[in-house]
Amino acid sequence: MILTKKQDLYNFLNAEAKKLVKDYVDNMSIDLVNGEYAIKDKEIFAKVLSYTTSVDNNQMLEAHNQYVDIQYVLSGKERIEVYNRSQLTSKAQYAPQTDCEFFIPDESCLTSTVQLSGEYCVVFFSNDAHLAALNFKETSGEVKKLVIKIHEKYFS
Repeated sequence: MILTKKQDLYNFLNAEAKKLVKDYVDNMSIDLVNGEYAIKDKEIFAKVLSYTTSVDNNQMLEAHNQYVDIQYVLSGKERIEVYNRSQLTSKAQYAPQTDCEFFIPDESCLTSTVQLSGEYCVVFFSNDAHLAALNFKETSGEVKKLVIKIHEKYFS
């Protein structure tokens, strides 16, 4: 996992991905509706999500094999728990069509908690199981988030 300022994110991408992602983020509207947006075919794409955070959310603890997640909060604040994937028990087998595997949360495998808002973004790699949409400082709130999915081959 990498927690970084948004402007420093591009240091972690290869030249092609850096240009594509930077152009997309620099030119996107905060008014985008929820959905999936192609940036480069199925190799790089964005998802816009809106939700209300909660104490014990209905989201699943998840990890990905093929894509790296870059998560930006466009508005609002949330907390994300990050777990060591290799120590978790799978709840649902890996599904290649969605590049997602779900896990049973286990506090003993919790490696960090990220408070995400404003100028920061977080990058999740295949070993980072993550549980998002949790309350920020125990207060629920509305969140609009951009998740950029980048095939792992674009990371050097």
